[in-house]
Amino acid sequence: RERKTSLYTLVPRAMVFEFIDTKDMHLAQPPTRSSREVKVGEEYELVMTNLSGFCRYRFGDVVRIGGFHHEAPMVEFRYRTGQMLNVRGEKTSETMVMESIRNVFSRSSPTMKGDGASSSSSRLVDYACAEYLHRDAAATPHYVVFVELEDGSKLTGTDVKALDLEIQRSNPIYKSFRVKGAIEPARVVQVNSGAFLGLRDTLIAGGGAANQLKIPRVLRRKADVDLLWNEKCS
Repeated sequence: RERKTSLYTLVPRAMVFEFIDTKDMHLAQPPTRSSREVKVGEEYELVMTNLSGFCRYRFGDVVRIGGFHHEAPMVEFRYRTGQMLNVRGEKTSETMVMESIRNVFSRSSPTMKGDGASSSSSRLVDYACAEYLHRDAAATPHYVVFVELEDGSKLTGTDVKALDLEIQRSNPIYKSFRVKGAIEPARVVQVNSGAFLGLRDTLIAGGGAANQLKIPRVLRRKADVDLLWNEKCS
């Protein structure tokens, strides 16, 4: 199936829009950028203020700037903030995992796409994570990372090891549990082409609005985890 990216124009007459750099999202009062200060290809948390100025919202939506319509940013909704993996109290944020994945793929090829994925044959299409307990409560805790890759390419064993090391680098508490053996290495599961579109269809069928739906990066529902497990590449 063909994958289409939807871009939405942020009309300045409707709201006042501000943007928080992803590196600052953890701050209680982060600095913001105006619509004129954002860059195409970069990702930001969106902040909106109504025109009366009484209400200023951080909805937790992270968007990528896809371009401009005149001076109005055109954005692609990427994911929600606030999701994290936490099997031993280590609290690995969605942003930590995302940046770890990007860093692994940046080593695949010196040529990079705007979304941080490698332009080599092993570039990433989509991903989601889950905690081990969805599959085997008797196992030592670990993360499961589902990845869909373009062009039928496959991750190497080196990539799998590098991903776990990158998560350790991003989260020292996770690293301490890994060193002690209290958390096993992250398991990477490659899924068939179109698996994430199938997950999207399932979420829409369950009542999600097609024009607002964002694939959750941390899967909590067993049915969603099972769907991707059943799409595991043979």
